[in-house]
Amino acid sequence: RSSDLLVPLLYFTLVANSWGLAVAFFGRAPAHLTIGVPVVFTVISCIRVFMWQLRRRIQMTTKKIRREQMRTTVTAVVLGCVVSSWSLAIFPYGDAYQKAHVAFYLSITILACMLCLTHLRAAMLSVTVIGGAAFLGHFMFSGILSLVIMAISFFPVIIATAVIGLIQNRDFARMVEARERVSHMAHYDLLTGLPNRAS
Repeated sequence: RSSDLLVPLLYFTLVANSWGLAVAFFGRAPAHLTIGVPVVFTVISCIRVFMWQLRRRIQMTTKKIRREQMRTTVTAVVLGCVVSSWSLAIFPYGDAYQKAHVAFYLSITILACMLCLTHLRAAMLSVTVIGGAAFLGHFMFSGILSLVIMAISFFPVIIATAVIGLIQNRDFARMVEARERVSHMAHYDLLTGLPNRAS
């Protein structure tokens, strides 16, 4: 349930940032990059948010939760690849300011997605690796000094964010385990393991 707000927030961030970048490239990059790709992001994001909202009405078993976590991780991997590829495909069409906007877009989108996926460890690490590799690999060798410096500066930031996310994930997992133990103790006798009167 903790992801009920964070995952829709992730999609909102993705759509808002993507349209912001696309608008900056209107008239410079081809329409399939400035209109087509953001429309696809918007449709996918709306579908995923709708699915998350439907899920809130369903009693979630452990198996269903794991399946939804796996689906979200796969979606994060696919979107991470597509977002990175799209932003780097649009990059050559821009002037200096627009190229800096691409770097800004990619960095803040990666960080926002990492933070929104903190409770889904595999998804968060997937975004970290895919987005971080795309950002560092492209801008480190862009030949533009300011972007090279930005890539070098971004490296410790993404590492620190990943470490913070892993710590938050660990603490969240411990909290869930503790809650389950307390619930079990409230409903079952500690010595016999049989249900008590409260259950």
